[in-house]
Amino acid sequence: MASPPLSVVVVNWNRRELLRACLRSLMKQTKVQFRLIVVDNGSTDGSAEMVSSEFPAAVLIRNRKNLGFCQANNQGIRAAGGERIALLNNDAEAEPEFLFELERVFDGDDEIGMAAAKIVMFSDPRRIDKAGHLIWPDGQNRGRGTGAWDAGQFEQQEEVLWPDGCGAMYRRSMLDEIGGFDEDFFAYGDDAELGLRARIAGWKCIYNPRAVVRHHHSSTLGTGSVKRLALIERNRVLLAAKLFPWSLLWLNPFYYLQRLASGALAAASGQGEAASFPGAGGKLRLVFALFSGDLQALPLLPKMLHKRRTLVRKLSQQETKELILENRISLKELSTQAARASAPANEDCLRCGSTEAVILLEGTDRLYHTTTARFQVARCRVCGLARLSPRPEPAQLDRFYPGNYWFDPAEDTASRWAERYRRLVLQDHVNFVVEAHRNASGSGPVLDVGCGGGLLPGMLRERGLPAMGLDSSQQACKIAWRRHHVPALQADLTNAPFPSESFSLITLFHVLEHLPDPGAYLDAARELLTPHGHLVVQVPNMDCWQFRLLGQRWNGLDIPRHLTDFRGADVGFFLEKHGFEVVRRKHFSLRDNPAGLATSLAPSLDPMARRIKGKPASLFHNAAYLALTAAALPFALLEAACGHGSSIMLEARKR
Repeated sequence: MASPPLSVVVVNWNRRELLRACLRSLMKQTKVQFRLIVVDNGSTDGSAEMVSSEFPAAVLIRNRKNLGFCQANNQGIRAAGGERIALLNNDAEAEPEFLFELERVFDGDDEIGMAAAKIVMFSDPRRIDKAGHLIWPDGQNRGRGTGAWDAGQFEQQEEVLWPDGCGAMYRRSMLDEIGGFDEDFFAYGDDAELGLRARIAGWKCIYNPRAVVRHHHSSTLGTGSVKRLALIERNRVLLAAKLFPWSLLWLNPFYYLQRLASGALAAASGQGEAASFPGAGGKLRLVFALFSGDLQALPLLPKMLHKRRTLVRKLSQQETKELILENRISLKELSTQAARASAPANEDCLRCGSTEAVILLEGTDRLYHTTTARFQVARCRVCGLARLSPRPEPAQLDRFYPGNYWFDPAEDTASRWAERYRRLVLQDHVNFVVEAHRNASGSGPVLDVGCGGGLLPGMLRERGLPAMGLDSSQQACKIAWRRHHVPALQADLTNAPFPSESFSLITLFHVLEHLPDPGAYLDAARELLTPHGHLVVQVPNMDCWQFRLLGQRWNGLDIPRHLTDFRGADVGFFLEKHGFEVVRRKHFSLRDNPAGLATSLAPSLDPMARRIKGKPASLFHNAAYLALTAAALPFALLEAACGHGSSIMLEARKR
């Protein structure tokens, strides 16, 4: 049987679930027949096995290692049959007529070599990801309309510079003439190099807005990835050296400096590429990435200059220059596009209600590895409150918490020493709570919300305070009673079966940041407190030096379990709004601040993370973690003394 006239190539690397959704969308294509080719780049997450079992009709090419986007696509193109070859990213899902509409582009015009799809954001299809491409005269290319709201401005079928490789179709005779992807590019900018090379050879590209793809933007490495930015910068230099006319190439440093200056101005207002690299440490990593990319390009320049002598050319040097300048992106658009592309979901800020926000960073679960999915942290443009965006649904949130998300030491030597250490560092909390109970002028009980295994309320009871616990886990409540004789109830504070004015003091240690609605908990706490009752709250403090230096690696973000990332001013605002008056603040916690820095630097050493992941506790690992924590102590003390500790503890009285 003859091969269909169309083949589709999908390249994958460790994105099994996204790949499954991508291939399912291809199975729903209408009005076309095609051959499906999946090239797996040495995935270790079971992607290839999933393709074999669930999509047996697909041609599966399995590489032993990650060969990159370019080489893998070339493998797929060589295995493809027919005169049309479509590419679809593994993190994209195609609408049912995607292939049919792209194939129609080629009808009646033999000079059309490429077809571009309308690519929209998966998280919000009302926003454009790319509608073809534009370029800046230093070689930096960007999607046309990236991040813009889709108001019908890209509904015209028209000629564009080249298609985005996320969703594109190519004429085989064009690829036979000019060659496939340049494998020296590895990934990023590869579709730009192929597209501009094709234009220089006289081929046209047509954009069809009816061919629609939904794309998980930057899901492979993330917008804040140093490796990603270094590759983009390296390939920018290589593209210009290989394809640009000499009249533009000599001006490349001038255009490059122009773009950097514009980006620096955008960064001052939290926009542009720099928005993905928050804090001083993030800016240093950004500069390092650019410098690293330039250094990586240097040894490849002679090879690129040799390749430019072998190009298939139908456009003159002057015509190539005019093509680039006619499709030039504006500096303003270039500088603000990165922030626009990663604009968060349209959600109300919990503090001020604004929907205007900017993405600070992207990250995943570094600590417990409950998911490999990437998440965004957005900051409100009006009040500055940061949040996970979009907020996960409650059922999804449950999957991000390990089943034993509390401390329950074993009977071995390492665990006994771990409990002694926890008791030592918790004295800080105990002293704060004892003083708060004294300030509450009452002898009523203390309720520790989110008590876990009950160590803190147990220590409070040892100090003579009538303490009890509340936790969402029945198992944690049982451990609290078994180990510390703490009466603990499984319940949510908003529906806990206690009469009004039952407690003199309520503690919320590292609770508010996990809640979809922190205000509801504060209202419930106020209802349960006596008229002179006090509330103790502790949260990670995003206004800390650790976050400024470490960015997405700061443990206080705890993506994706922390839904809101507070600063001290934010917590004070919420307490005042919900009927409390702040009477005391503390920026240092012996338990949390130095240990948090240690976990940020070496999450694999964190004792609880090791236990949750089933790795046995050992004196060696505990000693290494303790040594790193001790080394972090001076820095943690200094930032706290300057009012920028990595956690903040507040005592507030009921008004």
